[in-house]
Amino acid sequence: MIGIISSTQDIASMTIKEELLKLKNWKEHDKFEGASTYAFDNFLLITISSIHIFSENIDAKIREETGVEFECLVFISRHKSQTNMRTLTVHPIGNFSSALMGGTPKKLVLTSPQLMTSALRVLSMESKGLDYSVSFESTHHGPFLTTPTFYIEVGSDEGTWKDKSACKAIAKTVLKIEDTKYPVAIGIGGGHYSPRITDAALSKKIAFGHILPTYAIKEVSEDTIQEMITATPGATMVYFHRNAITGEEYGKIVKWLDKYGVSEVKKDNLSNI
Repeated sequence: MIGIISSTQDIASMTIKEELLKLKNWKEHDKFEGASTYAFDNFLLITISSIHIFSENIDAKIREETGVEFECLVFISRHKSQTNMRTLTVHPIGNFSSALMGGTPKKLVLTSPQLMTSALRVLSMESKGLDYSVSFESTHHGPFLTTPTFYIEVGSDEGTWKDKSACKAIAKTVLKIEDTKYPVAIGIGGGHYSPRITDAALSKKIAFGHILPTYAIKEVSEDTIQEMITATPGATMVYFHRNAITGEEYGKIVKWLDKYGVSEVKKDNLSNI
């Protein structure tokens, strides 16, 4: 089952939840923290009272209270940026350094590469005609969980968080995600919104897990690279935004990756969708 996690502390999250409930004939399933959960097909919609990013080990609490095991958790959430750009994003979670925004320092959370990358592609289709960019974000923030997890977000200000059209696009996307069985890669290099990795995901048969941005490379060690691979189930490849990192950084990371049997793949070597 796929768990969809909404938060009463997040305007966008609750708006997306409202749109989800409108789309299908959900049935009340159980209670979590005193609030109703709703089931449809292979999905369980759960509302928590805490802020998403600081809800450490919430998956264990949900399992204990509902008795449900999840293959993946999807957090529906707001996105905030200093530029207030209108954007719809998808990203894995965890921290390459400190944990100022929840989670555990230098600890990554398991990803679900096929479902997460599917979400990006479906979101790109469902948002056509809306004035929003669509992209991956690099791995960042909490909470720490042991269940494969990704976030899907709308941003970047209160107006977008209440935008029913954008939130409906996210709701429709979550219900359409699928296991594509594509080759799995980690992504390295580029800015926070991972433009080259996003482009590859939208046009090629590839599924991405953890994404390391250029600004965080100085924080990583061989152990970090190993954890990116371990926390990206099925990863056999790495996709670099090559001109966004130095030759020294590239050479060091490639040596580490070689130890774990992960080889570089380039866009031209991938099949079109």
